[in-house]
Amino acid sequence: MKYSKFYFLFFIFFSLEAFAQIDIDANTTVSGKKFKINITENKKTYKLILKIKEGESKDQNYWERMKFLGEKYLKLYSSSMSSKPAMSAMKRMERIIDRNTIYSVYKIRIKKENYTDYDSLIKLVKISGKKILREEQNRNRIVLDGTTVKVKIRNHKNLVFLYCQSPNKDSHPEISSLITKTLDVFREKKLISADKSKFSGY
Repeated sequence: MKYSKFYFLFFIFFSLEAFAQIDIDANTTVSGKKFKINITENKKTYKLILKIKEGESKDQNYWERMKFLGEKYLKLYSSSMSSKPAMSAMKRMERIIDRNTIYSVYKIRIKKENYTDYDSLIKLVKISGKKILREEQNRNRIVLDGTTVKVKIRNHKNLVFLYCQSPNKDSHPEISSLITKTLDVFREKKLISADKSKFSGY
């Protein structure tokens, strides 16, 4: 029992000391709004990168290829949405879409000592992992045409992927807060609009 407690405390300490990298993708299908956040932790700072979708390629070959892949994905999806071919086709589409999306990019570096609440939030996300999905609490939650959010947390050798739909302060408070507080840093520096509707309410 003592050893289990020791290893648990050691894991918490190690997780807090290891520098994290967090990637967030938020995509609202109906409105077409999309933005990406990258958070890179260093000893005393966080480097924040925000990419906001401005448009897509008008190249005809791109759209024809997407139509072909989309039809292929739908056929695979109809047979089994969790099958490897379906997942592989979806990931391939996502990569092609991303390469053909036009983004505006904003970068900023902040000191941890000036953003202690933000630093504490990231520490919480680092050690919580998949617990912040609150799967039991959200088991019967249904969201139609919301914002799909994907989060990747790399903490030393640990890699965690999270997926949720329209996270908010009640369903996924840590994820919702991390998105909002990161965007607020850019708003504070007047790099982006204060109008939250441009960021699906975040």
